[in-house]
Amino acid sequence: MSQQVVGFLCVVAPKGNTKMRIMFGQGEGERQYGNFYGNGLKPYQTIEEAKIGQKQLSARPDFKSVVLAKISMEIFRGTEIETLHKKKNLAVLIFASVRIRIIGRWIKNTPSAYPLYGADIENNGFRPYRSFQEAFFSASEAQRQAGCSVALATFKFVRVPDI
Repeated sequence: MSQQVVGFLCVVAPKGNTKMRIMFGQGEGERQYGNFYGNGLKPYQTIEEAKIGQKQLSARPDFKSVVLAKISMEIFRGTEIETLHKKKNLAVLIFASVRIRIIGRWIKNTPSAYPLYGADIENNGFRPYRSFQEAFFSASEAQRQAGCSVALATFKFVRVPDI
């Protein structure tokens, strides 16, 4: 059965790095933000929660900017992946020990996910694969090379204008 991930994220640009971005979602306790990969892919459920996280992250001296975005993914595993055959805008999720990565297509002048086919989604401008074939090939190679668990997901990412 597929898993839905829908909500809001804070997208941070660290100081000194022009291309890299870090995604934050729900946090715990007083800290209203948590690394999106580290918290198990839990976005904020409301824009109001995301704005609190944005305010806290903006106060950190190691970040130059924090913008809000809406993310929508439906994650498919195993034989469910075949149902995506005619879908576009797909991402590959790689579950390697305690780390999760979301991979999209490689864009010129951005860091690749070498030896994998693609780039970390937060480093390629949040651009998914355009076809099932590209995404499936990347997932197959990740599974073959690293022996880790993979999934495919529909992927939609939209920056939220300042309100």
